[in-house]
Amino acid sequence: MKILFILSIILIFLTGCSSYYTVKQFPSRKEFYEDFNKSVNEKPLKIFMMSDSSITAPNGAEILNDSLLFSRHTQKEKIILLKNKIKNIQYYFNKSNSTYSASIILNSGEILNEDNVELLPDSSISYGVDKFESLPLNKIKKVSCKNNELGTVSGFLIGSVSGFIAGLITTYILTVNNHLTPSSPSPIIYMPIIGCIIGTILGGVQGYKYTYQFNP
Repeated sequence: MKILFILSIILIFLTGCSSYYTVKQFPSRKEFYEDFNKSVNEKPLKIFMMSDSSITAPNGAEILNDSLLFSRHTQKEKIILLKNKIKNIQYYFNKSNSTYSASIILNSGEILNEDNVELLPDSSISYGVDKFESLPLNKIKKVSCKNNELGTVSGFLIGSVSGFIAGLITTYILTVNNHLTPSSPSPIIYMPIIGCIIGTILGGVQGYKYTYQFNP
């Protein structure tokens, strides 16, 4: 019963672990868009349309020229660049994932900087790129993303406080009813511990939710 009591308190508090943003909260629409781009960079998103349908964008999104640019695919599209189009290549080895990046100068003078570059037997190269889609902002109702790390921190703090409050209440009830003896474990000690454990787990699962409202 005590654990269920703490769990109920934590669940009530965790439902409020979110931030909601609208254009009116910012000095200008441009600053609203800049904040959006900064906050949701490379985070999984859920895009809610004015038509009440929704789209998942696992690789994040970016506002560009009054449109939302995003990719629905976790798998990158493979591009092959023929050697007769390449003027010069400079490779860089990435120790963290044992792959190569490259700065590619084309015959046209254009410079490409790509990751996960692979040299093919005929001296052509291949690399992966995200396949982007675009939606006009006037068709988007809202966009939400979830930060699991921040949810874990919030859950830990909320769980600890909730457990402490529950411990105080339980201690008072047991004391009034003469059920708390000197040899009994004190609820004010173990309930905050239980609360922070439960809160951390629930917070990590639920995450901290950011929602940006674009249209009513």
